[in-house]
Parts: sequence; structure tokens; C-alpha cells
Amino acid sequence: MEDLKQNLRPDNPLRVSDRYVNSGASLLPKLFILLRECLLSHRWKQVTEVMTVISKLPANNEITLLKVGMEVFQQVPGDNSALLEKLISQMKCLSTMNPKEVVLEHVLVLIHQKKFKDARQAFQHVPRRKSQKKSVTWRERERAHYIDLLFQGYQGLVFYVEWLTAQERLQDMRTQMEGSQLLQLSDRLSSEEEEARGLANRAINHLSALCGQPGVWDIFITKHIELLEFYGDHERAREVLMDYAEKNVANINAHRYLYNFYQRHDVDRTEKMEALQALCDVSPSDELVLDLHTLYMDAGAYTLRTLTLLFDMLDFVCWQTVDEPWRRLAGQLMETYRRHNKVDLDAIGECWRIRDTWWPLYHFTSHHVDTGDPSLLLHKAMVATFVLGADNSFTKLTLEVLTDVDHQQLLRECCHLVDVA
Repeated sequence: MEDLKQNLRPDNPLRVSDRYVNSGASLLPKLFILLRECLLSHRWKQVTEVMTVISKLPANNEITLLKVGMEVFQQVPGDNSALLEKLISQMKCLSTMNPKEVVLEHVLVLIHQKKFKDARQAFQHVPRRKSQKKSVTWRERERAHYIDLLFQGYQGLVFYVEWLTAQERLQDMRTQMEGSQLLQLSDRLSSEEEEARGLANRAINHLSALCGQPGVWDIFITKHIELLEFYGDHERAREVLMDYAEKNVANINAHRYLYNFYQRHDVDRTEKMEALQALCDVSPSDELVLDLHTLYMDAGAYTLRTLTLLFDMLDFVCWQTVDEPWRRLAGQLMETYRRHNKVDLDAIGECWRIRDTWWPLYHFTSHHVDTGDPSLLLHKAMVATFVLGADNSFTKLTLEVLTDVDHQQLLRECCHLVDVA
């Protein structure tokens, strides 16, 4: 940075000392640093000045100019549509640029400006590339394929937005007209409904291009499913979601969307558990772990599985002061000790062995007694009693702090169960 300041003229930062004038390779990195500073500080006039200099250097910087240019058009107020169109038309003609990528950047600006009809029109004007390199690398092919998929996805998204607008018009017509008027204007309603269905079909057609393709397509998948469900094609919606979850095991949303779909359509409990288990494997701290715990308990799942869910969840600090998982864990531990089943007691020991060195300081110190929530304190003390023993300091301190007689009695019962185990 200091070298940049030494070689850029303070009176005009776009002029440089003589030894850099004819050295684009040396100047370019410094200009990019300057461009970054101007972008981060929202100095849009200076951004355009730096871009002007970069555009004159003998290097392939078109993609940078395009993306930064689109950002400037979004940030600078006023009607710059003519200038924007000129930039886009010039960029699309460059042999080094993928025209679809240029159109996508343009469409994103138009969507940001809520010009959805213009965005739809922009997709129609994609010139063929004038020349192609004889040899294309694998990475370049992959990028071109990815851009093709985005091109399809955003077309579907634009049609989806137009479909939403059509649905709003239909709803307004239905709510504002009386019965007699509704009959008189049934032809108009029918025409509007037909138009809306046509928009939905076009959106579905484009969004379907992403099905089976690797990648994170959350924004497109949700709209695709909404359209399919709206028109009653639940089986196809299910297929899309199952395929998306199978191909995106590490994407928590893929499993969440599938589970939420199952919830909406009252699917068999086993399928819900499979979807939730996949989600919890990716994110053991997700709030839907509690849903899975409920399903497993209702299904009579073995103790180790249900306990593991709760212990794993409480490993995360975000649940440290939330009562619900502690209440469930305390209740399940108490029930296990009451039954005094050796297999279940061994399950508790298995869960605790990997935590006995760090959970006491993480959850059960005098600092944790001051929760301000008597219910949370009780349930944490119950858990501490079952995993640390009845004579642990956290339980003793909690008994001194608790004022509710029923809470004290319940905690003493836990101590008794541990003593006789």
C-alpha cells in the first residue's frame, strides 16, 4: 500500500510516476487496490475514473469492468438506462466475454430496479459469440455450463415474479367484485387465469433445467416447488426435492425444504425422520433437531439415538441457555434412571464419556447458576446430577438457590435415583 501511495500522484491519483507509465503489468495491481478502496468507501465518481484507466491497459479486464460497472449503475441515482444499454451492447460484442454472462449481469440490475418486463426482454437479445478459442480448458467448460444454468434459472425467476403479479391481479379482481359482477366478468377472469398459468408453465420449464444438476440452487428450487404445489403437481414437487437433497447432502436447506414439504402434505413419519436425520447429520445444532427427537420418541426409538441428538445439540453454545433441550434431556435421563435398564444406562455413559472433561466447565459452574430462569436452572441441575453424581457442586448450589418447593423436591428425587442406581 505504501508503494502505491509513493507512485500515485497525490494531486491526481490516476496519474503515476514516469517509471509506471508504460508498464501496464506493474500498474494494474495498484489500480485494482485503488479500485477496491474506492468501492469500499462508495466513491463512485472515482470508481469510474479508475475503471477508465483500467480499460485502456492491454489486459483482459473485461469481467472486472462489467461487474464493477453494474455495481455503479445500481448505486448511482438517476436514470442511466441509455448508458447502461450502451455498455451492455458493447460488452456482449467482445470475443473474450460470454454474452450470456453479460446479459445475466444486466438482468440482475433490472431485477434490482424492479423492471421485470425489461429483464424478460433482455434475455431475448443474446448474440452468438463471434469466435471461440480452439482449445477450451475444463474449468472454462464448467464455467460456461454454470452460466447456462444460471441463465435458465433467472429466466424462470423473472417469469415467477410476473406470475406472482398476475396472481395479485386475480386476487384483487375476486375480492373487489360482487357476485353478479364476477359472473359478468368471468371471461376476463378466465383470460387472466390462463395468462397466469402460461407464465407459471414458462417459469417451470426454465427452472426444470436445474433439476439433476450439481450446485446450490436454493433460490430457484423454492420457487419451482411453490409453482408445482400451487397447481397440484405434488408428486413432481416431491421428486424435485428428493433429487435436490440427494445431490446436495451437505446443503442443509435441501433437507429442510424436503422436510417442510412433508410437513405440508402429512407424509409418513418414517420419511420425515429420514429427511430430518439427514439435516441433523449436517447441522446437529439446528432447531429441527427437536422435531426429530419428538418423532423418534413417538416411534419408540432406542435410547442412545435420542440421547445423542440432545447431547450433540447442547454441545453448541447457541443452546446453552435455552430451556427446551435441557428439559427434554433432563426428562429422558430421569425416566431412564427410573426404569433402571442397563442398556439405557450404558447409553448415557457412552454419551457422557466424550464430554466428561469439558462439559462441567462449559455448562455446570457457579457462573451458570445465575441464569435468571428457574426452569432452565432446574433442568440443567437435573442433567448435572445424572452425569456428575448427586454430590456435585452445581447441584448443591442449585438446591440453595431454588425457591420453588416443587423444583427442590424434583431435584432431590433425581439425587435419590442416582444414589440408588
